[in-house]
Formats: sequence, structure tokens, C-alpha cells
Amino acid sequence: MGETEGYTDVMEQAKTAETGQDNAKAIERYKRAIKMRPGSELPYKRLMILYRKERKYRQELAVLNKAISFFTKLYSPVPARKKRRKSIERALAQSLGLLNKSGKLLYVPEPLAGWIKRKEIVTAKITLQ
Repeated sequence: MGETEGYTDVMEQAKTAETGQDNAKAIERYKRAIKMRPGSELPYKRLMILYRKERKYRQELAVLNKAISFFTKLYSPVPARKKRRKSIERALAQSLGLLNKSGKLLYVPEPLAGWIKRKEIVTAKITLQ
């Protein structure tokens, strides 16, 4: 593990470890990949799957929460600085049916929608344990 280790190298190592049934190493590598590129969906997805396979639902929930938090911020609209621009953007979004009456987004992009559903399932599994 040199200092010049890139994201692609880390992901390849994680995939190789996962294929070789070395889940501990794969988990460690996917965590590293998330630190390197927090905006990439794949390491979050693979990490969730590994925790699910090992029935480590609390760890899966922690990854879900981190991913949901990051991608919610990533996909949320940037606040407009000018009042005129903000009102135009709001009117456009409402006319396209993207907002409800209170002004909240109706559409939740993938992978957020799937992760939110999975969070409900994992939370229910944890409470049943």
C-alpha cells in the first residue's frame, strides 16, 4: 500500500479480496475508497452488500446513513443568491411537478430512493434482534 495508490487500484484490490472471500480486506478497501472518493456510489453499495452477507446490520445501517447524508447534500439544490433567480427556479420546479405544495422535492433520485427503503428494512431487522 504505497502513497501513490489510486482509487482504481483500491477498488480492484477490494474486488479481488471480495472474489477471494476475504471480506475483512474487502471491507477495509471499500472504506478506503469511500474516503478517497466520497461521491462514488459503488464502494457504498459493495460495503452494504458485504455487511448484509455477514448479517452485520448495525454496520450496514451506519454505511446507509453516511451514504444517504452525503448524497442528499450532493443532490439538494444549491441555494440561489438572488431572490429573483430563486423565485424563477421555484416556479419552474413547481410547474414541472417536482415540488409539493410545501416546496419539498417529490422526486428522490437513485441511489437515494433505494437506500432509504433499505434503511427502513435494516432498522426493522435491528429492532427484531
